[in-house]
Amino acid sequence: MLLCMCSIDGPEDVIIKPSATSQYIPSKSDFNLTCSASSSPSATFTWFHDEKELKATGQVLTLKVIEEQGFGKNIGDYKCVAQNAKTKRAVPSAPVRFSVMEPISGVIFIGPTGVLIAGNSTANLSCQASVGNVTDRVWLKDGKTLSASSHIVFSSDSSSIFINMLKKEDNGKYTCQLINSVSKQEAHFLMVVNYGPESAEVKGKPEVKLEQPVEFTCSALSLPPAKITWRINGTVIPGQTENVLILNKASYKDSGKYTCEASNAVTGRAATSSSYILSVKGKLVVSINYYISNTSRVSGIEYKPTLNL
Repeated sequence: MLLCMCSIDGPEDVIIKPSATSQYIPSKSDFNLTCSASSSPSATFTWFHDEKELKATGQVLTLKVIEEQGFGKNIGDYKCVAQNAKTKRAVPSAPVRFSVMEPISGVIFIGPTGVLIAGNSTANLSCQASVGNVTDRVWLKDGKTLSASSHIVFSSDSSSIFINMLKKEDNGKYTCQLINSVSKQEAHFLMVVNYGPESAEVKGKPEVKLEQPVEFTCSALSLPPAKITWRINGTVIPGQTENVLILNKASYKDSGKYTCEASNAVTGRAATSSSYILSVKGKLVVSINYYISNTSRVSGIEYKPTLNL
């Protein structure tokens, strides 16, 4: 006959790991709780949420089980109780406190779809999440934080902004960041504001030598880029529609007042530069043969002098 000298003890040292968590746990993540205890024979485990028993057994309580039973939406305490069938003892662990939160996903950024013109259009931008509770929103333009002003008005929950009477400076990349305790998502919108032309200006040399090349440049602030028309003394120069005008061999007839007109088909606006005066300079060479009618005799030699100027 065999006698078992096995000790019967416990449970003791009932511990949940992790023993401390973030206040919020991402929904549908691989998070779980593991309960351990010193016990002979081995303990069995029961799980509780705020003193309410969960339908779960074993050392591991998964987040999937917690969510399937409708727990986790509100912050609460989770604990395990280790039981020894021989000693009839049941010992609880220290509680672990947390709530389950849905991560943000499916960010929808809506901006204006029509043609925007500076000084003539306004814009509404809105940003929402398809899934998850948004607790904070941050708006940026070209990577810099946007702040409320008389020009930019935020809605009460910051889910949308209204830009009053667009300026050319409103062109750029807008970003909305949606944030909660377990996630952060962002979306972008590129806003194009058509403007101009403004500040048309001609630059070049004020004078050039005859038959030497010369070029002028017309600049104007415009989006889309402006169409250019060149004029000399008020007359259109045919075929010259680029912002650079090149004269390969300047002649006297190229002297005069040059202007460029910049026009924008989208905004319907035009701007004309001030006159730029070009002077073509050169040296006129004239050869004159002047015959002096004079006959002289020196030592019997007759000569007729000729003067070349």
